[in-house]
Amino acid sequence: MEVVIYLTIINPLYDNELLQTFHYSYKEKSARSEAVFVSLNATMGIEYIFISDSEIQEIIDEKDLTSRYETIKTIAGTQQAHRIEIASGKIHLYEVSRDTTVMATKIMESEGQPPLVIIDECSVSDWVVCVYEKQWYVAIIDEVDLAEQEVKVTFWKPNTSKSKSGTSYISENASCYIKIGQIIKKIFPSRASRRGTTINISMEEQEEIGRLFQQFQR
Repeated sequence: MEVVIYLTIINPLYDNELLQTFHYSYKEKSARSEAVFVSLNATMGIEYIFISDSEIQEIIDEKDLTSRYETIKTIAGTQQAHRIEIASGKIHLYEVSRDTTVMATKIMESEGQPPLVIIDECSVSDWVVCVYEKQWYVAIIDEVDLAEQEVKVTFWKPNTSKSKSGTSYISENASCYIKIGQIIKKIFPSRASRRGTTINISMEEQEEIGRLFQQFQR
């Protein structure tokens, strides 16, 4: 068996200046990569860390890495983010590393924590409360995508008028797709105007939404 190694040494401090090139040839039948590294260490004084296949397998077995990672799935949409933060079961995406505003938030799926609302219960024109960018919003469903487990919603914002009976909301004219796991409750608000351009949510309903939002953040 012959093991041939070409080793080039450069100086990174001076534009990768070529210092010396070495050619090693081992023709002994017993030559192994480990023996080659030991010889190079004695010749050049360069330290190597040699890890054999058996040692790698021992680590895999010890840490149970095979079963740990066999269920790993890719997360759609994360390729566009340059910085990703994971907290409280949610994935926060930032377009560039220095951004302070979250570009999008995705919910980490967990078998032990089923969604508060299932997509089979959702229809176009349903009113929902959903979490987006760490805040809860009132929204109306425009589209339902069963394949992607997503819904397209239009957000509504609180109106300036408030009363003891509740808070009125008007359309914000902003839409986006969200995962079904981001919906924390379906609601049935009352119309606060004849044309239906304003809705009203009672104080009791808002208190319930607040409790569900706190539960969602855990």
